[in-house]
Amino acid sequence: MNKALFIRNALLASLFLAPAITVHASEIDIVGLKLGMSVEEAEKLIQTYNPELKLGRTQYYMNYTDGVKKLRTDDYVRMVTTAPHRVDSFLVTFAAPPDKPEVLAFQRIQRIRDAPVKRAVYLDALTDKYGAPSLQVTDPRSNFMFIQWYLGEGKVNCQPPRVQPGPRVGVDVSLQRSIVREIRNNDGSMKLPEAKSIEDCAVVLEYRLEGDPVVRAAGSVVNVEAAAKNELNVAAWMEDLTRKAQEDLAKKSGTAKPKI
Repeated sequence: MNKALFIRNALLASLFLAPAITVHASEIDIVGLKLGMSVEEAEKLIQTYNPELKLGRTQYYMNYTDGVKKLRTDDYVRMVTTAPHRVDSFLVTFAAPPDKPEVLAFQRIQRIRDAPVKRAVYLDALTDKYGAPSLQVTDPRSNFMFIQWYLGEGKVNCQPPRVQPGPRVGVDVSLQRSIVREIRNNDGSMKLPEAKSIEDCAVVLEYRLEGDPVVRAAGSVVNVEAAAKNELNVAAWMEDLTRKAQEDLAKKSGTAKPKI
């Protein structure tokens, strides 16, 4: 979506754009939660931050076939989430096999019920921690602020907003959709001309602030490069498992003629 269309569709009051900042992705955290953490590290961090939160694991597996039988991989942890809570909630997504189960994306939603914070104060706190944002949008019609940072020297945002951003529209931390299809064309070229390959994609840090004073703040981080590479690794791994299963079946196949 080009800049003019983005502004027109969103009816924005202000727009600020800047290049990717040079902070290393491993230095970025939300209440201590970071990219690259293991399942156990992420769970421990969340439980230490708020012992009231109840954690749940979402496990997946993948199906494949040898041409005769249906086969499946072992279960793996794809997400860690927290049950609904009056103040905090978390969603953390991990890399799928064959890669190590490390954090690829996460979100923390903060509900500020008792003492809402002035938006300017909340924004100052974000800027103090993360630096000047790469994108800052205010929509007075919905009393909403949308802020993004693009992290990494020489990196670009490969995920420009596809629809009008809003309190419930932001980056996909669940990684349920194909991120490769989102950022790359079928011929392997990148959809964003400034990006020559997946390696050029910045980590995206996003905050969505509702109200002034702020009553709800959603902070999200997505490692676009790592998520896309994981998706490609999964596809290659499944192809390899299928090929090996078919080869094993062929070896077991008998040579005796059947009775007819």
